Amino acid sequence: MSTLRIEGGQRLSGRIDVEGNKNSALPLLAACLLTERECVLHNVPRIADVEVMARLLMDVGAEVDGIGTSTVTVRCPRILKQEPDPALMALKAMGARDIDGPSHALEAPDGLTGVSLYLDEASVTGTETTLLAAVGARGTTELRHAATEPHVVELCRFLRAMGVEISGEGTSRIRIRGGARLGPASHRLSGDYIEAGSWAVVAAITQGEMEIRGAAMEDIEVAVAVLRRLNVESRLEENRLTVLPSKLRGAGRVTTGLWPGFPSDLVSLVTVLATQAEGRTLVHDWMYELRLFALEQLSGMGADLFLCDPHRIIVTGPRRLRGRRLDSRDLRSGMALIAAALAADGESLVSPLETVERGYSRVVERLQALGARVAKVDMRR
Repeated sequence: MSTLRIEGGQRLSGRIDVEGNKNSALPLLAACLLTERECVLHNVPRIADVEVMARLLMDVGAEVDGIGTSTVTVRCPRILKQEPDPALMALKAMGARDIDGPSHALEAPDGLTGVSLYLDEASVTGTETTLLAAVGARGTTELRHAATEPHVVELCRFLRAMGVEISGEGTSRIRIRGGARLGPASHRLSGDYIEAGSWAVVAAITQGEMEIRGAAMEDIEVAVAVLRRLNVESRLEENRLTVLPSKLRGAGRVTTGLWPGFPSDLVSLVTVLATQAEGRTLVHDWMYELRLFALEQLSGMGADLFLCDPHRIIVTGPRRLRGRRLDSRDLRSGMALIAAALAADGESLVSPLETVERGYSRVVERLQALGARVAKVDMRR
């Protein structure tokens, strides 16, 4: 287990090039199993989650080249075993059934059949799972109340490149004609707008000037809109966001929402940024419980926080933060705590660093290139 040692108080400036969208890479890798032909993915993020996913594909029989690089090639002439996710309601609607045994598995002895399906919520995972299942089903599947996030759209476009007849991506109603024999495909992943928004917060909280390249303007603008409410000065152009030193002020209220609302994946980072803003900000993440609890550690750094309930937190700023030991309990709050430590006086220790490395490539090297005084250490020694 590694720890990130941070000496705070440095202004971070420079250029960051974001890698491919993490939330696109994982379902696209899974989609490669749908064809026996070769699939090539470019601009793949070099993160731990992608490596884990690639090795899962290898475990079921796929040949995967390029693990740890930005170009990954997948060939899957045959599937050796199948153990799908336990919460696959859509597969059951298409004709799959549970198999008794120690592990959770489904079978469809007569094959899957296209259905008209309404999702109880516009779940990204639910939508992507249904899309992948519908490709192999006989007939047409119509999915209503589908998620519309950019990574769902990207999955649909990749499936179309493989030969799937699909329409409606980006809307709440998607139609898929399944059963076709799929061919090879090559695809370049779009830049990760969550990563871009994360680096924008790092720039703003350290009063730095940073140019962030690689995320599409129409994707990153949902984050930029909230940052500007916190009075973060920025310039947004095609595939480029420039963050400038700013006098931060409270945003009043920030609420997460389904796309194109403010993404929950950035709520922890915005909460940390609000500790340095003049006035109050109420952060309301109605989508997930407990995500804000990890930020209670900020109180020990000197932040003025009031946790109303599992979904809402009131931040009053600005407050000078002090370095301390921090627990990166999940990916996004871990990156948020790194941002807090960069703005704090003195030394902070953030661990385990591996949690953050699941979704952010080369964190230490990139922070150092921006001027941060950070080092990766093994605290067991």
